Amino acid sequence: MPLVLTTPPAIEPMTVGEVKSWARVDTTDDDQLIAFMIGAAREYVETYTRRSLITQQWLVIFDAFPASFLTGVPFGQTFGIPPHAVLLERPPIQSIQSIQYTAMDGSTQTMPTTDWKDMTFGGTLRQDNLVRITPKFGKIWPITLPEIGAVQIAYTAGYGATAASVPKAILTWMKLRMAALYENREEVVVGTRIVVAELPYIDGLIDEYIVGA
Repeated sequence: MPLVLTTPPAIEPMTVGEVKSWARVDTTDDDQLIAFMIGAAREYVETYTRRSLITQQWLVIFDAFPASFLTGVPFGQTFGIPPHAVLLERPPIQSIQSIQYTAMDGSTQTMPTTDWKDMTFGGTLRQDNLVRITPKFGKIWPITLPEIGAVQIAYTAGYGATAASVPKAILTWMKLRMAALYENREEVVVGTRIVVAELPYIDGLIDEYIVGA
């Protein structure tokens, strides 16, 4: 199931000035380095938690729609998702732009919004939950041309367009880790290997945000 980031976040979840204030950095000499570190820390925490922080666009690609639950054919049982549902990764999911597929005649079709519904995993309304998509009652997934990448779902994910929407625990974790990285930028110093020690309290800040943990 290829997952493609089509539009990356327009901004980072924190500024260079915020990180410098946290790490007590007075010089401007390392502003470019700190900006790079912010992007690296954001990418790491997104990969580690399997989430999206600032608003971004994703495209998930399947070779076919899942089989109807009436057929009994298993499909994607990850997280207990029913066999007829499609799971969207990298939550929180803000909106679904389109569900497109290659029809049997080779044309690209868009599944009408009246034919499908989306729901957060578990049926709750928490924005940060996983989202699954299924056909509405009385509808079925379209039959697609049997080829690679026949189904493409475009959607928007992220807590919001600004850092104000990102959980403070995640932002705090990023600042703590970046401050440590700023002070220890090299893997080896005078023949001694630098080891980043486990910090249970710090790492525990993002434990609850790990998808599927």
